[in-house]
Amino acid sequence: MGFGSLVKVFSSIMAAFILFISAPDAQASQICNDVVIGQTPGEIVSNTDGNTVYSDPQPIYEKQCYWKYGAIAIDPVKRSYYESYNSDDIEQSKNYVLSQCGANCTWISFSEDYAYIALSDDSKFSGTSTRNSDDAKVQCMIAGGVDCSTVLVGSSTSYATYLKFGAIAYDVATSSIGAAFSGNMKSEAERVAKQSCGSPGCWVYSFQTGYGALALSDDGILYGAWSARNEASAGKVALKDCEAGSGKKSCSVVMTGAAREDSTFVRKPVK
Repeated sequence: MGFGSLVKVFSSIMAAFILFISAPDAQASQICNDVVIGQTPGEIVSNTDGNTVYSDPQPIYEKQCYWKYGAIAIDPVKRSYYESYNSDDIEQSKNYVLSQCGANCTWISFSEDYAYIALSDDSKFSGTSTRNSDDAKVQCMIAGGVDCSTVLVGSSTSYATYLKFGAIAYDVATSSIGAAFSGNMKSEAERVAKQSCGSPGCWVYSFQTGYGALALSDDGILYGAWSARNEASAGKVALKDCEAGSGKKSCSVVMTGAAREDSTFVRKPVK
């Protein structure tokens, strides 16, 4: 996986990464509307020569709120998922996703704004939560899972989101590069990136959502970094980490990539 004493990889911004993929703690989900429940009588605005003129009646509004329910289900092996949202019946939501996904799926129904499903990378264990994505990962680990990631975020009022994986690879000895995007599992993204790199010495840096980058110091040490913004931003973070970690030695960005789209990295021409 590495290059002995020649290569080290640093991920100094994993705390920011966790915050990025974690929605706020779920709250009870309601949709509230101002509903007309009556009207005020018109008032006399003039009374001339026996002709009485009234103002228009004014509507009376009342705020009425409705609980909204959702459900999500995912096949741990195929990673296909199904959702139900804006439902007035929580059992109906649950039954719908189960009918679409099947008996072997992991599922959760909820009245909160968000719900989360985490899966182990080997697809054998799962965890669910209506608190936050970190709690779903903890539940997955408690169940026995190793390398758990929150992969599905559901909403009671909107579409569910699958959190894709990306990976980038670089070989210090040969300068070979590789990338993968839209991986359903971390191991899948890492495998594709290493294959596209095509060299036995390729080191792989993987990330979930957002963008990743690798910077190389002049003494052969790789630094991996992540950003929520774009590939260029990830490259700047990697350069900063490289310069800080290597004692201001010369550093250069050698690869960038994205979790949901192909890498746009362009090699600088050799002088």
